[in-house]
Amino acid sequence: MTFVVEVEMERERSEVLDSFRYQVDADPNVQQCYYVTGAYDFVLIVIARDMEDFEEFTQRTFFDNTNVRRFTTSIVMRPVKVGLTLPLPMPRT
Repeated sequence: MTFVVEVEMERERSEVLDSFRYQVDADPNVQQCYYVTGAYDFVLIVIARDMEDFEEFTQRTFFDNTNVRRFTTSIVMRPVKVGLTLPLPMPRT
């Protein structure tokens, strides 16, 4: 299963943000993490075997972290387009 999770931190101090970055970077469930502008501080792309696995992830990542104010989750029903390639022109030879 794939989840899109928006995370709002309690504080925007650099040590709080860095700590969260290190935590999600080390977590194998987190496939992508973006520090963003707007209503939330981070957007995560998370994978889990099932809802129980995702619940365990949310417990250790969000509920056990006093610096996380709130998070919202969207469950991916069907991927429409997935890719990380950049549309850069080929170099001339």
